[in-house]
Amino acid sequence: MQILKAQRTRAKARVGISGPSGSGKTYSALLFAYGLVGDWEKICVIDSEVGSSNNYAHLGEFNVLELSAPFSPDRYIEAIKAAESAGMEAIIIDSVSHEWDGKGGCLEINDHLANTKYKGNTWAAWSETTPRHQKFIEAIVGSKAHIIATSRSKTETTLVDGKPKKVGTKDIQRDGFEYEMTLMFNIDRDSHFAMAVKDRTSLFIDRDPFKLSIQTGEEFRKWLETGIDPRKAELEREQAEQKARDSLYEAYLKKLDASKDSDTLKNVYEALKIDAKKLGTDYTKDLTDRIKSIKDEIAKGRQEQPQKEESKKQPKEAIMEFFEKMKEKLQKTESLEIVETIHKDFQKWLSPEVPQEKIDEFDALVQKRRDELEPIERTQQKEPSKPTKKDEKPQFVVTKEATKKFMETTRAIRLAPDHNTLMELMDEFFADLADKVTPEMVQRVEAVADERLQGLAQIVETPEAAQLDEPKEPTEPEAPKKPEKTYTEIVRSNGDIVRKWSDGTIEIQKK
Repeated sequence: MQILKAQRTRAKARVGISGPSGSGKTYSALLFAYGLVGDWEKICVIDSEVGSSNNYAHLGEFNVLELSAPFSPDRYIEAIKAAESAGMEAIIIDSVSHEWDGKGGCLEINDHLANTKYKGNTWAAWSETTPRHQKFIEAIVGSKAHIIATSRSKTETTLVDGKPKKVGTKDIQRDGFEYEMTLMFNIDRDSHFAMAVKDRTSLFIDRDPFKLSIQTGEEFRKWLETGIDPRKAELEREQAEQKARDSLYEAYLKKLDASKDSDTLKNVYEALKIDAKKLGTDYTKDLTDRIKSIKDEIAKGRQEQPQKEESKKQPKEAIMEFFEKMKEKLQKTESLEIVETIHKDFQKWLSPEVPQEKIDEFDALVQKRRDELEPIERTQQKEPSKPTKKDEKPQFVVTKEATKKFMETTRAIRLAPDHNTLMELMDEFFADLADKVTPEMVQRVEAVADERLQGLAQIVETPEAAQLDEPKEPTEPEAPKKPEKTYTEIVRSNGDIVRKWSDGTIEIQKK
């Protein structure tokens, strides 16, 4: 025995995708698989759904192995081995529900064993059925290819006060199947949005409902290869690159400060052309502008230097002309940086012949330009060291529990057997959930309720109208008066009023 340090190794995907019929399990599995391997020809679908995967042939040239009854664990194992032998890198089992509940599946196998060998004792028969099912699980876990297993789900109900009440959904597979998966997604039939119900990677468990895509598979592949959250890794990479750009930019600024002649400046410029890609567009442009400005100042200094050496006392007219040129340049520039450069140059070439009032005037003009340009550059200048912010999420976040309850309530309303049940579901929704979800989700529930109301009864007759249609019996005594009808109201978010009368009828009053 040897104790070793825990290490991340390259692993293969074990992904479960569950949902009712029509939720998009096969389509989502194909997109996810392509994100994992990046090659349609390396994907194989073990299709027990009567070739339904062929409906998505437009996506790419993936492979299909059609599996017909009996859907025994042994036949599924043979199909997995055949796909592996063909060099498939991703295997989609669509679906594993047939292995459990299909013709010739585990449940049927166990019933047959119980009736023929165990005198009707189904519990005893599982001693033979379970090992066969376990070999199927081991074939999935031990496969050298990525495995994506789809499973059907059904609605679970229970009786509450004598009425059926939906309590959730259940996958058609043996309990505990999801334990063998690295990821497990549930897909909603109406929205086709997925929620992670199990996630060993922590990549998707806290996300709002989303659609499975090629990008989802790519993100999971990066985690399998590195064990690092790709979003975090990408952010760290961008931060490191930005830090390197900042350091290189600061180094060039120091070089430019030390550049006092054309030859040195030329060397800096040639080096900048090489490093332009590393620095990025913004930094390169800034440094190029600085080089041009310094080049102009060096050229100007060469023209003025002989005049200064010729006479330490320059003619007053020439000094004042230079003073006016500097003022004009200062007034025209729109760069705070150039303002500071002009100010330094003015102080450098300052002569005793310049009156103090002119010096004060120039200093006042410099300060004025600073006050004008500083607010503009603060608002317009991009901060190169900060990464661009992505679209921020709204402040209101729907919790995972609220989203799950919303999906369950929507399905229950769609299946409501009568008006009373429908109104009870709506009462429960507005009492417990309406303030925990988005307005769009509230509107969705209301729309589904309206649709169900129309399905339950297109026209609701009043007791008075019913009496007019029925022939009167003169020989019978007058029936006792019916008690006066009462009602309860629900005010929807859009202002509509829904009234539930004591006789079971529903009335909607639009705003």
